[in-house]
Amino acid sequence: MINKYVYDHARDYEKVNDLLYSTYSEMNRPNWLQPRWEYMHHHPFMDKSTYSAFAVWYDDEKLVGIVSSELSKGRAFLQLDPNYYHLKEDMVIHAERNLFNEKTGNLLVTAYMHDKELISILKRRGYYAKESNPWCEILAIEPSKISIPELPEGFSLTSLDIENDLIKLERVLWRGFENPGEPKGDIKSRELMQSAPNYKRQLNVVIKAPNGDYASYSGAWFDKENKVGLIEPVATDPDYRRMKLASVATLECVKRLGKLGAKLVYVDSGIPIYKAIGFKNKYKEVIFTK
Repeated sequence: MINKYVYDHARDYEKVNDLLYSTYSEMNRPNWLQPRWEYMHHHPFMDKSTYSAFAVWYDDEKLVGIVSSELSKGRAFLQLDPNYYHLKEDMVIHAERNLFNEKTGNLLVTAYMHDKELISILKRRGYYAKESNPWCEILAIEPSKISIPELPEGFSLTSLDIENDLIKLERVLWRGFENPGEPKGDIKSRELMQSAPNYKRQLNVVIKAPNGDYASYSGAWFDKENKVGLIEPVATDPDYRRMKLASVATLECVKRLGKLGAKLVYVDSGIPIYKAIGFKNKYKEVIFTK
């Protein structure tokens, strides 16, 4: 019997992991990679009050679907066992009733371009596709096919298993994501991220400037069940851009993932830097609204 429940983190988190591990497909990806789910829960901007707006569907003891936002209300993502696609419309209805962002007046529902069934449901319910943007592309690269550029003179590469200065790490992320001024030096957000069960410091690469600043950073996650990796996040301090530092950091992460056994490494973004270093289009997302 199919039953729907409000998401309970203690009960459901690991079962969603199991769903994402078991439904991965290189040819026709139906859901997120598991690392994206884990990354979301350990992101400092995750609004945990939105958990009560998520819903899960169980077939007896087996979790077969979840509809959630990412970080805050206003976005809806469906993760579903392919044998239960008949639940999609119910999931969309739940999102409409529970994940609408009253402050922005938005509900955006994300669908893969190849998910014709969900797209048909959304259009029938009055949704339309927003203008496409590079962040809706999902790219992948094979670790065996990379070539890492040399660093500029005076710059060096390290990883967080060797040097883990949380103040410098917070600064490169703060500035790299265009936040104004200097960060407040609060390292709790970095401690939270590094507390994720599958966080590996050796997969988090830093490019150091000659003065010791963290000039660029790339994080990476490994799905050992499916032998795939995910790049997230990547940031370069504005003072050190256009020097190929992010390219080196990202490709070093890809190389390290390959050594762990990853056959493919994904990045859920199609911005030009990734295509320039060899990532190829794998899937495309479409964002719908009404």
